[in-house]
Amino acid sequence: MNRSEPTFIIQSRNGSTRLPNKVTKKFFDEKSILETLIMRLTEAFPYNKIIVATNS
Repeated sequence: MNRSEPTFIIQSRNGSTRLPNKVTKKFFDEKSILETLIMRLTEAFPYNKIIVATNS
């Protein structure tokens, strides 16, 4: 039986008024929040798809 693995969709918006481009700013260990999230998801779920939805 084939089991469908879940796909992760990360919504990434750069249009914040209080902190513009916050998703791509360096945050932890010289990586952005987006990079950190993708890295952690890839480590925890190596065979799942990750889709990044952006506003541009």
